[in-house]
Amino acid sequence: MQRGNYPPNTAASPPLHHPVPQHHVPIPVMHSPPPLQASSAYGNAYAPAPAVGHPAYGFLNDPTTQMAFQVGGRATEVAGQYVEQNLGKYLQVSALKHYFNVSNGYVLQKLGLVLFPWRHKPWSRSGSQRTGASGQTEGYFLPPREDINSPDMYIPGMPLVVHA
Repeated sequence: MQRGNYPPNTAASPPLHHPVPQHHVPIPVMHSPPPLQASSAYGNAYAPAPAVGHPAYGFLNDPTTQMAFQVGGRATEVAGQYVEQNLGKYLQVSALKHYFNVSNGYVLQKLGLVLFPWRHKPWSRSGSQRTGASGQTEGYFLPPREDINSPDMYIPGMPLVVHA
C-alpha cells in the first residue's frame, strides 16, 4: 500500500506535563514479625497447632462434652435399630449378601465378559447340592465369586456409589 504525499505536520504538539503531587504521601515501613517468645498471655501465634488429645483441648474432657458423645452414640444405635426393623420388612439383607459376594478377579472377568461376550462359551449357571437342616437334598447356585455367569449387584451398584 502506498502513502500519498501529504504535507508534513508543521504544528508542534503541546509539551507533555506530568502530574506533580500536591501533598506528601507517606510510604508505610514494613516491619518483620515480632520475635518468638516461649510464653505469652495469648499463646504463640507462630507455634503449630496442638494435636487432638493435647491438654490444650481440655473441652474433650469436659463432662458436658462426654454426655454429648454418649447421647450421640445412643441416638446412632437407636436409628440403626429402627432402620433394621423397618427396612427388614421390605428387604432381606441376607438375600442381598449373595449378590455382593464378589472378588477382584470376578470383577475383572465380568468386565471382560461384558466387553467381549462373543469370547465366552458356557452361559449356564453353576450349581451344587447340599443337605439342608431337614435332611433333604436341595440345590443352590454358586455365588458370583465362584461362578462368572451368576448375576451380581456389585458392578451395577458401583456407579451409584462412586461418582466423580
